[in-house]
Amino acid sequence: MDGEKVWTVDVFALAGDGVTLGCRVSSGKCGAVHNIKWYKNGERVFVYSELADIQIQRAEGDLVGRSQLFPSPDGGVFELVISPVRPEDQGLYKCDITYLEVDDQCAVVQFVNLTTLAKPDYVKITMENGTEVENSSMIGPYNEGSELTLLCESGGGKPIPRITWWNGTQSVPGTKTVQFLNAVAMVIPQKERGKGAEK
Repeated sequence: MDGEKVWTVDVFALAGDGVTLGCRVSSGKCGAVHNIKWYKNGERVFVYSELADIQIQRAEGDLVGRSQLFPSPDGGVFELVISPVRPEDQGLYKCDITYLEVDDQCAVVQFVNLTTLAKPDYVKITMENGTEVENSSMIGPYNEGSELTLLCESGGGKPIPRITWWNGTQSVPGTKTVQFLNAVAMVIPQKERGKGAEK
């Protein structure tokens, strides 16, 4: 396709929040808008139409009940608002514009690549024996030369969370970590005599 007729933008959204997908129109050059259709991965999810000053808009599929289309004050952008965002909303969205007048110089197809993000459902730390460590608690003391193993587990999250270990405000040096599907185990070798660790 002609590069002047197709626009593509990347948008990121956090699950639970709202997101706006913009579709630019050029009524001054291209004439009045007859209808706007939104597709997600090839499947139609929203229809907007203007007929005799009557606006019709209809969500379809997964967007029913949580999406609306709003024109900007100057009429240059039609904004599809999705709220709340779900992780499965991620995908390639296509805005297809039909003008009352046809002009080859008018952009009638635009794409929005939506990437969804999600916070972890939970984060917890457990000892090697399975005992859960409460938040802001102290563990230890441990004898010099002993080894401490902690497991940090998170559930959910998109993308998969990256876990780092801290003792108060200091990163924990000299540790070994083992990555599991949704957890990271940390082994702290040769603890200093009498020194505890704070979650």
